[in-house]
Amino acid sequence: MYIFGSIPEVDDNNNLYNTALAVSNKGILLDIHRKLHLFDINIPGKFTYKESDTFTAGSKITVIDTDFCKIGLSICYDLRFPD
Repeated sequence: MYIFGSIPEVDDNNNLYNTALAVSNKGILLDIHRKLHLFDINIPGKFTYKESDTFTAGSKITVIDTDFCKIGLSICYDLRFPD
């Protein structure tokens, strides 16, 4: 299995997502993961960054069954949210 990401993805409604792709060894798309938890930070007087100004948050947890185990996909900041 191969994991590709983060890749900007536009859906049919013109929403932009931060996406990871899971592809089998035979080149079959197994699933996609759209980043759930966008990184927004505001340090008054110093720094502001809002990923949500550009990207739309995903809406589902992505778990792939393999021959060995289940694998959960995440992107960056998603790791801070184990739920």
